[in-house]
Amino acid sequence: MKEIPNDPIEIVCQVVRKYGDHYMVSPNTLQKRTEPYHLNYEPIREPMVRCESSKNQFEFSMENFFIAKTKKDDLAMVLQRMEPRVKQKGLFGLPSLSQATKDFKKHERIYLAFTAFEKGKSGFKQIAESLISHSIYNGNDKRSLNICCNPQLPFEGGINMHLLLSDVQHDYKIEIRRDDGQWTTHLISPIVKTRTLKELHKVLIYPTPKYDATDTEKQRTSVNCKLILYDADDSTEIQTVDVVYARYAVAPEDAAEDFAFYCNEGDDQDRDQFNILELMEDDANMHDILNMSGSDFFNMDSRPSGSQEAHASSDIAQNHGPDRTFRNNQIMVCLGLNYIRNAKSLEEAVRINERYLYWLGTGSTSIFHEALKLGLLKYIRQAATSIENKDAFLKYLALLKDGRNATVLHILASTAGHSDEDAAWLISSCAVYDLTLQKNRGETFLHIAVDNQKVALLETIMKSLTTKQMLEVLTVWDISGNNPLHSAIVNNKLESFKWLLKCYQKLNVNACEVRTLGYGSTPLHLVIESNRRHPYEELILTAYNDAGNYENYAGFNAYNECMSETQPDCMMEELTLGGAEESASDSLSDDNSDDDDHHHPYREMLRGRCGTPILPMEKLPMRRYV
Repeated sequence: MKEIPNDPIEIVCQVVRKYGDHYMVSPNTLQKRTEPYHLNYEPIREPMVRCESSKNQFEFSMENFFIAKTKKDDLAMVLQRMEPRVKQKGLFGLPSLSQATKDFKKHERIYLAFTAFEKGKSGFKQIAESLISHSIYNGNDKRSLNICCNPQLPFEGGINMHLLLSDVQHDYKIEIRRDDGQWTTHLISPIVKTRTLKELHKVLIYPTPKYDATDTEKQRTSVNCKLILYDADDSTEIQTVDVVYARYAVAPEDAAEDFAFYCNEGDDQDRDQFNILELMEDDANMHDILNMSGSDFFNMDSRPSGSQEAHASSDIAQNHGPDRTFRNNQIMVCLGLNYIRNAKSLEEAVRINERYLYWLGTGSTSIFHEALKLGLLKYIRQAATSIENKDAFLKYLALLKDGRNATVLHILASTAGHSDEDAAWLISSCAVYDLTLQKNRGETFLHIAVDNQKVALLETIMKSLTTKQMLEVLTVWDISGNNPLHSAIVNNKLESFKWLLKCYQKLNVNACEVRTLGYGSTPLHLVIESNRRHPYEELILTAYNDAGNYENYAGFNAYNECMSETQPDCMMEELTLGGAEESASDSLSDDNSDDDDHHHPYREMLRGRCGTPILPMEKLPMRRYV
């Protein structure tokens, strides 16, 4: 727009669309976001504002406006109301009723037209030609990229990316660009061969181009990039998501597969898998899959029958069996979560979970456990907020266990890639029901987080739980009789130990009074016994200067017990005497045997250290492990 004088300037904005070769006003009206909701059918008039000291600029943000869509039956009424408001010279006019009715569409491509007027003595006068914006796709639903199913790409390219979209009315193109903008691909079109996958599941598949690394980058193991999804006209960016080009080998057979996902080191699953997309492409197969009950899945000896091409791979399915099929296929988890997000009840969500268990590879897990392992917690959160009976779903999610008795919180504590906000949501949601659920060896999710030294997650746990809930989860023992604080010492998890010590101080709880089951050791006892004094001993004594005075159930404090262990001659003498007396008195009564034990305190101490409780069982704290 040309240089504008400092007199009052007014910008008029209209929503227009193409009728033939001409731009005319769209019956869909642009309205300010005002309360109460009211349609006035007036063009938007905004004053010019001074944004910089050197020149005048006009800024227009669609966040302050919305487009009110008009029903076909209301066209005549809307056009009649709009007609007197667009008679000002310089504004775009209206189409005729027959023209608007003939070209009416639920989804249309519109434009924003900006016209500048200057206020003079005789009113406002147009001072420049109107400007037309880029086209805007005006649909009923907001278009978005829900999930990029494989965001880690090989430098060599050659694999396919699966994007789960909110709609697939167009074959939207994508572009991959390095974070610093120094490298970018051309616009990439989807592979047009997956009709059912696109129409039924809203998935588009794209080939992955090779990353052209420079000489200085050839030694890098990964490069952070952005994937940009473009509108149908290839000019407007819809959404941007993070992807990573990583250095790992891709087997030749993977390049031809629709599933070629990166497997972590140590993953023992064979990557030679038959193609589930072939089954999805078969309408009859997909109908059978989606209408089977959970029991039908678990009673199947092999995968569902399909096309001849699918049958050609049946030997692979029989070799691996349903328990080893698709365990790492992110697309199946993503599709399942998308179905659950659209579920209308908890019962429907549970049925979907059961149906997908077969494709996930085992009946001893859930789609939610697998999604957490893949870092898809935010999509579980989206599903939870979309289901009608939200509270019932959260209870189901909190108490759900896999084959190792691990809850979703256990998986959260052992995996990475979750935002603090999503982790806090899951923790606080599960806290309403039970935080003390334990795995096969009695570990709570806090034990797992401590063992993995996830300090950031520990901070999130502290912020998400009440004082009562935090105290409850801190006092659960595992099968070895250790609570999370003891476990940090025994397993040498220093960062977790430091955090737990501070946590006890914030909660105003004396950590020296927290004892193990059985022998009743305090944290300082465990430190001395482990011969790992530095820096644990210093940290404990700094926090509690009287820590050395606390005794275990045998009546020893940490340092007295240590001194008794440094007297091997005395101990051997007592043991020898005890052994001689026992061999010479096999016929003594039980009362005499009790007196014999009374004369040998070291024997009693050793029996306690070997696992025999010093105190009678009724005086011990209740074991929380089930």
